[in-house]
Amino acid sequence: MVTGGQYNGTGPLGSNFCSDFSLPHCHHHGPQGNDPYPAENTPGCPSTPAGSSPQCPTTCKPESGRTFATDKYGFKGTVYMYRGEQSIQAAILQHGPVEAAFSVYEDFENYVSGVYQQTSGSMVGGHAVRIVGWGVDAGVNYWKIANSWNPYWGENGYFRMIRGGPGMSGCGIEDQVTASGPEAVWAKQ
Repeated sequence: MVTGGQYNGTGPLGSNFCSDFSLPHCHHHGPQGNDPYPAENTPGCPSTPAGSSPQCPTTCKPESGRTFATDKYGFKGTVYMYRGEQSIQAAILQHGPVEAAFSVYEDFENYVSGVYQQTSGSMVGGHAVRIVGWGVDAGVNYWKIANSWNPYWGENGYFRMIRGGPGMSGCGIEDQVTASGPEAVWAKQ
């Protein structure tokens, strides 16, 4: 992995990275509230074919003054896998947020707030997110989750998904959780 920034250096840290993200900011399944980003498939927010993603870079942008060979970072440590509510909670308490994957259904695309539980629509794909905590809202157990779409989506870039036991885990999210151990280090290679 090399250093990277947001599209065209628009992030808070500027543009002096090996490679910027190749897609512009877009609102996802919105807009909501004060979302300033263009809608998907409109001017300023090009569409990518379903199931495809941009290729990872193999060179640094010339203006960065960096080279791909000397800008590489890597991970050293152990990756742990967790399954089930109590195991995931223990991992978060001991080591912080964890990464999770889940199945996305059509009704998730319209999420605005509250505790999400899949109730309608077909599966449209998968998504990876970060579980940062948990709670209870009006008697409903939930995971608090950071999404990557943008800070205007959902609850300021977060959402809550139903949590717990068989048949209650939201879209399989409790079955696909990973995290690095406390000894893990990202370092320049």
